[in-house]
Amino acid sequence: MEEKQRVREDTRRPPVPTFQEVTPTVIKLQRPTWSSDRHAKQWEESLRLHAYPVIGDKPVDEITTADTMAVLEPIWTERAESASRVLQRMNTIFDYCIVHGWLRDNPASNALKKALPRRVRQVQHHRALPYQQATEEMQRIRESTARLSTKLGLEFLVLTAARGGELRGATWDEVDLKKKTWKVPAHRMKARREHSVPLAARALEILEEVRFIENENGLIFPNLRTGEPLSNMALGSLLDRLNIDATPHGFRSSFKEWTRVQEKDLWDDSEAALAHKPGTRAQRAYARDELLELRRPIMEDWAAFVTSNGGPDAR
Repeated sequence: MEEKQRVREDTRRPPVPTFQEVTPTVIKLQRPTWSSDRHAKQWEESLRLHAYPVIGDKPVDEITTADTMAVLEPIWTERAESASRVLQRMNTIFDYCIVHGWLRDNPASNALKKALPRRVRQVQHHRALPYQQATEEMQRIRESTARLSTKLGLEFLVLTAARGGELRGATWDEVDLKKKTWKVPAHRMKARREHSVPLAARALEILEEVRFIENENGLIFPNLRTGEPLSNMALGSLLDRLNIDATPHGFRSSFKEWTRVQEKDLWDDSEAALAHKPGTRAQRAYARDELLELRRPIMEDWAAFVTSNGGPDAR
């Protein structure tokens, strides 16, 4: 009688999903917390490449720590960043399965990480030009045969000392032409704080030059073929084609180096221009609006220096 009751209960219980079956549900649940759809594509791609071949068809309650070890071992040292992301994503999926009663323990727990080989962390800096070379290389970028949106987008990024993600997602409703300001929303900023950028005269000219580009998403610098935001690679590929030994992000370092050699101390102002956090929290709150206007002449001088070498001479 007890055996019949147990069999009846087992037939009523829904089957445990496989890892590949539960993953899209977790991605859908997480998506509202991500700043762009690109994260969903990265999740899907990394798990498809590395996890699915090993555990994709397994019901999640049959996945062991040894299985997740087998996913990570081939890439743990050779592709460290990808491996860490795959581990983090498997952790999230397994935690979801625990909540739903399909798993008791997480097979991608801290014990697994301790069992994997220790990695030596190497800091990689973005390749940057000495600021003295920025003028010549910016001229080459403007004269290149690259698509207008790409080369003007790259120039705008340099003039505003912005990060690539801030630039690629820029929309017209973030720009106030009367106040000559670009307000980057918090969700696209590394520090998750809204950041206002004073626009130099040349930056405003660039906006006029791309005014004719129509884009249903309101993007200022879209991919002209697809209408989507420029890819991560688009700006960097232009620099590579021109044999410019720098990354887009590296121009932030060029800007910082330029500010260091000016006659007055521009440290806090340049830190604010880079959306870093100078001073104490109270000082930052008090100086936020003031720093915006203090930064304006700095950005004008930087733009003049980069575009025509007509700004203040760097000693």
